[in-house]
Amino acid sequence: MPRFPFFDTLPPPCNCVRSHIGYTFFFPWLDDFYTPNNESWKSMYPGEIIDWREVHLLYVTKDLNNETAHTVTTIIVPANTDRLLSGLQVGAVGPALSWNMMSLSFVQPFVREDGPTLNTPDYEGWNAAFTVGPQTAYHTIDSLRVPDARTVMFGFSGGVYATEWASETQPTYAPELHQIAGAAMGGPPPNIANTYLYCNGGEWAELNVWAMLGYMDKDLLNKHRNEFYGPKKRCTRCFGKDEVPPSLAYRDISSFFENGDSFLYKFREMLDHISVMGRRGAPKFPMFIYQGTNDKIVDPIEVANNLVRDLCEKGTNVRYRQFPDLNHMQTLVVGAPYVWSWIANVLDGWPTVPGCRERDLNPRIGRSEDGLLSEMDEDLVREYSLLASQIPVRNELR
Repeated sequence: MPRFPFFDTLPPPCNCVRSHIGYTFFFPWLDDFYTPNNESWKSMYPGEIIDWREVHLLYVTKDLNNETAHTVTTIIVPANTDRLLSGLQVGAVGPALSWNMMSLSFVQPFVREDGPTLNTPDYEGWNAAFTVGPQTAYHTIDSLRVPDARTVMFGFSGGVYATEWASETQPTYAPELHQIAGAAMGGPPPNIANTYLYCNGGEWAELNVWAMLGYMDKDLLNKHRNEFYGPKKRCTRCFGKDEVPPSLAYRDISSFFENGDSFLYKFREMLDHISVMGRRGAPKFPMFIYQGTNDKIVDPIEVANNLVRDLCEKGTNVRYRQFPDLNHMQTLVVGAPYVWSWIANVLDGWPTVPGCRERDLNPRIGRSEDGLLSEMDEDLVREYSLLASQIPVRNELR
């Protein structure tokens, strides 16, 4: 399969700190850019560019059924770069303008003129297929077909679907992409069915609606239909188009369906195929994974531990860092300096220690952070002075 030079088709590099865009972008339903203007793209290879404009690329990829599809990535190109940082995804309940602004804040050490190119693909695709692993993998991998650009992938929470699935799928889907140097991810949800059960009735119950939007409709009770599809209107908070639907936190989402959560078992084979991590392979490039031990989305912690062990047993070099007592969002903030350091070192070509250490395979779960946060890995030899407390944390995280 040929390689498609993204950089050769991009406009001249912009100042990634103060980018001046010459025109206004509209919402997708008002913007023809997101829809190819003819059918020729259906005969193009994955990764080929259908259309481009400043900061956006419309490119060819595959969907869940391995049919030709298309999606968009947003790219920030600094003045001098030969590296690529991809998959800047932070999962959220209800996308909003503040989330979009916040996502970039978690990679702010790299947003500079001499930093890497930042690639943020729409890994869910035109049909918003949240938690559909194979499709997120294809959409992510096909945004990375940049020749000679040292690449690191990064994702947190829902963004791990892009990073982890792309990592385990790349050896078979795109083995020619040798430029991927590593992948980092935090707050991984390895099994969507388990996540559904853990979240239901709790603070993160609304996540279950997002996850099930791609699967369920037939068994949905009519009296709950408007509530269930309310999250589809979450973006309205960005521009006041309609009244924002009420939150579904602490609701029993299973009660919205005629047969409760039986669909988890009815569609078990399908859900295992598209939403359980670690079953398709393992990457040859190193990975950095971090998780809080009090994460109510990915509870219990042993689920994440098993994913790490599985990757290690398959030969992937994994560095695994647990943060005792921290919840999902606290881990996002506290883990930032560690993942920044690891990503920077990999982008710069620093060697990683081969194999997995004993504490990665059998991590201790303590009740305090004493000694843990001061222990820096062999490959985390450079730290950024920017503390986690300086990261702008918006109301959605509090």
